[in-house]
Amino acid sequence: MDDDAHAEWVRALRLQTDTRDDAQTWRQKRTSFAVSLGKQLTETVSGKVEISSSQPVVYDVWLSWGVLYVGQTLNGRRRLRDLPIGESHHLSNTFPPEI
Repeated sequence: MDDDAHAEWVRALRLQTDTRDDAQTWRQKRTSFAVSLGKQLTETVSGKVEISSSQPVVYDVWLSWGVLYVGQTLNGRRRLRDLPIGESHHLSNTFPPEI
């Protein structure tokens, strides 16, 4: 891992959350991203729910080099909507979902 790249990433996050207003804007952008991706993962283009809350799913999370994590759940809609905001206990402290 490149220590300089990590330090730059931390600096960028701090810059984006430096003030109360900046932090609120950052949270709004992350929420907007999560809602948009959650809909893409669980709904059709017309907005019809494609995956029900009681439907089991197997899912995976990828980085550019390949599969990072494979999971399964009995509550497909909830899990697929939670993943983009880092609510997976396997991912929440590891990789931001935007990457």
